[in-house]
Amino acid sequence: MMTAEIYIVSEMKEDELGNIGLKHAKSVEEAIKISVIKHGCKAKILILPNGPKILPILLS
Repeated sequence: MMTAEIYIVSEMKEDELGNIGLKHAKSVEEAIKISVIKHGCKAKILILPNGPKILPILLS
């Protein structure tokens, strides 16, 4: 089973995110660096500019 970690790059402070399962990064570069260190150089990384504007579609 594939799992994912979601990093948010925002002016919000890390403690303002609460407990919603998102991880905080100060920059896109920092989020990529953390991911590569944790998951290796073959990690699959998806960057979503304007992420909050994207709505998921659930297929049944």
